Amino acid sequence: MPLMVGLSILENIVSCMDRSRSIMLILSQRFLLSQWCQFEMHLAQHRLLETRREDLTLILLEDIPRRLRPNTLHYLMLTKTYIVWPKDEAERPIFWKRLKKTLIAQKAKPTENVSLA
Repeated sequence: MPLMVGLSILENIVSCMDRSRSIMLILSQRFLLSQWCQFEMHLAQHRLLETRREDLTLILLEDIPRRLRPNTLHYLMLTKTYIVWPKDEAERPIFWKRLKKTLIAQKAKPTENVSLA
């Protein structure tokens, strides 16, 4: 989605998220260091609660120890299915299939969870 010229970064983030069919958070320890990423995570959680939609996809790039997880992330990881990015390149085709299945299911049924079995 293109950013809107003349709007603040904050307004652009909100606008793009509102216009998106799905939200994907790529989680890493570096993600947690960014205030903008933190804001996007809080906004995504708020959107889930406000709209009762299930269009948030979490991708875990690396392990994030519990002590480093903010409460919002800990809650999302407990209540949402997340997909782990495999370190082994041979396992990546399975990752892409799971991600595709998740996104298709969100498009078809935005209010239901997806089983990634």
